[in-house]
Amino acid sequence: MTVSRAAIDNHRNVSTVVVEAVAESMGVSPLELDPPLHRVVDPDALDDLFGPTGAATEPTRVSFTYAGHEVTVQGRGDVEVRPASESEPVA
Repeated sequence: MTVSRAAIDNHRNVSTVVVEAVAESMGVSPLELDPPLHRVVDPDALDDLFGPTGAATEPTRVSFTYAGHEVTVQGRGDVEVRPASESEPVA
């Protein structure tokens, strides 16, 4: 199973980390991802929820499918990306 994990820092928004992690998993430039992230999830809302002054508290978790990958953002912005075909079934 191929899983990528990334953590948010004070220099990048969670939406940027999501795009970069999915692009890295696919071996492409973030500009090559189709569809753009904003067609799947509201990047501003994601950034607001998981940003440094965001509303998220443990155990906040958001999962969505983007560009053939299951993306999970939780806590204060930990990002996990795995190909959708390798995602664990949701109980």
